[in-house]
Amino acid sequence: MKLLKRLIGSKQAKVNCELSDDLRASAEKGDASSQNDLGKAFFLGTFGLTKDEAEAVKWYRKAAEQNHADAQYNLGWRYAEGRGVPKDEAEAVKWFCKAAEQNHADAQARLSQCYYNGIGVPKDLFEAYKWESLARVKGRHGLSGPIIDQMEKQLTPEQFALVQRLCRAFKPRGGPDPRGISWEGKNDRRKAIPCV
Repeated sequence: MKLLKRLIGSKQAKVNCELSDDLRASAEKGDASSQNDLGKAFFLGTFGLTKDEAEAVKWYRKAAEQNHADAQYNLGWRYAEGRGVPKDEAEAVKWFCKAAEQNHADAQARLSQCYYNGIGVPKDLFEAYKWESLARVKGRHGLSGPIIDQMEKQLTPEQFALVQRLCRAFKPRGGPDPRGISWEGKNDRRKAIPCV
């Protein structure tokens, strides 16, 4: 049994080495998806690579600067948590915003949390509600139902209508144009449905 484990382990190590070599070669040629994947591999310590958060940030940044939304989101989290870089909430919000503007649902949900709690940006319920609304169109959420209910009570009808218009007019950078949102019934505004 030990021999079998050793054989499988050595074959897997060889495969991991080949994968990391191929991934690195593609990343070094400037492929943004490969750069993001290499960043993940360094962050998690996969494909036979030693876990190295600073190296992960280096590759995330290369991809993020090429407008790769997943890399922008990943880089935002590194700044939010101070992993591989000094913690900088304002810098985290900058990268979350870049990804959110490309219709990255998880970034939109995280941005709603940042605006709701005043993390890296001044607290702004309108912006929190706007980004949360966009994220919920794609099935993501950053804020709980009771918080959404509370925010809806604090928004004026004009602000609520403006969020609706902004969501319908939202045009992501470099991504497909999402449909706007509306809500079913006055008592369940959390359930986003496409606008007509």
